[in-house]
Amino acid sequence: MEAFVANGQVGQAVAILTASDGAPTCTYHLLVKACGELKDADTALQVYTCMEERNVMANHACFCTLIDLCAREGRMERAGALFRAMYAAGLSPELATYQTIVKGHCVHGELEQAVQLFTLMRTRGVKPDAALFNALLDGCARRDMTFMAENVLNDMDEFGVAPSNATLCILVKLYGKVRDVDAAFRVVEELPARYGFEMNDKVRAALVGACVRSGRVPAAREIFAQIDAPDAKVYGLLVHGSLQHDDVAGAVELVNTYVPLTPLDEGLHMENDEVHIADSGEQGVAIVLRPTAAAASALRPRIRDSAAPRASSAAARRTAGSVCSWLASISPSPPQSAIATGFAVLPDWEPTASIF
Repeated sequence: MEAFVANGQVGQAVAILTASDGAPTCTYHLLVKACGELKDADTALQVYTCMEERNVMANHACFCTLIDLCAREGRMERAGALFRAMYAAGLSPELATYQTIVKGHCVHGELEQAVQLFTLMRTRGVKPDAALFNALLDGCARRDMTFMAENVLNDMDEFGVAPSNATLCILVKLYGKVRDVDAAFRVVEELPARYGFEMNDKVRAALVGACVRSGRVPAAREIFAQIDAPDAKVYGLLVHGSLQHDDVAGAVELVNTYVPLTPLDEGLHMENDEVHIADSGEQGVAIVLRPTAAAASALRPRIRDSAAPRASSAAARRTAGSVCSWLASISPSPPQSAIATGFAVLPDWEPTASIF
C-alpha cells in the first residue's frame, strides 16, 4: 500500500486496505494524509469509516486533515461530528482546526454555529488570531449583521489582536451593503490611525463601492483618484454609479480620462441584439449597448448598411463618447442628451450596458 501511495495511486491502496483483514495504524494515517494532499474527501472518509469499523484510533493529524477536507467541501455536519470525535478521543484541537470549522460555517451562512464554536474555544483557553476574527467578520458581512460585526471587533481589541487591511476591507464592504457609508468612513479613519497601518487599494476600492451604493458619487470619485491601479471592476462601479445618479457627463469624463477605448477591428456590429462598440484591450473594459427590442429591430439594418467606424491609425484613440455619438446619428429617434459609455439616453432605449 505504501508503494501505491508513493506512486500517487491512493485509490488502489485504499481498495487493498478495505479488502484486507487489517493494517498497521500508521498505514491508515498515511492514507488519510495522502487523501488530504489530493483534496480527496470521499476517499479520506472511506478510510476513516474503515478505521471506525476496526477500532483503529485516529491521531491528531488525521482528525485535522479529515476536518479540513470536510469544511472545504461544505460538509459542516460531518466536520462537526469529527470535531466531537476528536474531543472524545482525548485530543485537543489547535487554533488552526477551530479556524477551519469557523470559516466553513461562515462561508455557508451558518454564523450562529460559528459563534458557538468561538465561544467554546474561548472557554477552553484557545486564543483566537486575526484570521479567525476575519472569518467571523466575513460571516457577519454575509448576513448584513453590523451589530455583531462591531462586537467581534471589540473582541479583537479585548484579545489584543490588531486589525489589518483585510479586516478593514470586510468592514467597509459590510457598511456599503447596508448603505451606512458614514460608518465606513469612520472605520477607515479610526482603525489605521489606532493600529498603525496604511489603508491599501483594496480597501479604497471597497470604499468606492460603499459610496456608490449610498449615492455618494462625488466622494467615490475622490477615493477612486487615490487608487494607483484601478481594475475594471472599480471602473464599472463608478461608471454605473454615475449613470444611476444622472451624472452622464461624469461618466463620459471617467471613460475618456481613464479608459481610452478603440473601435473593434470588425467595426461596430450587432450580436444577439446587442450593439458591440469598442474595447480597451488589456484594461479589460468593453462597451456593449442593449437597446429595447423595437430599437434593435430598427437599428439592425441601419448598422448593417451604414459605414461603421473602423479601427485605423487616425481612429485609434476614438473614445466611447464619439463612437456613441455616431450611433445616435443613425438611430431611429433623435437623442435627448449625450450618450455615455454605451448608455444610450434615447426614448426607445433601455439605459443599461455592460462594462467588463
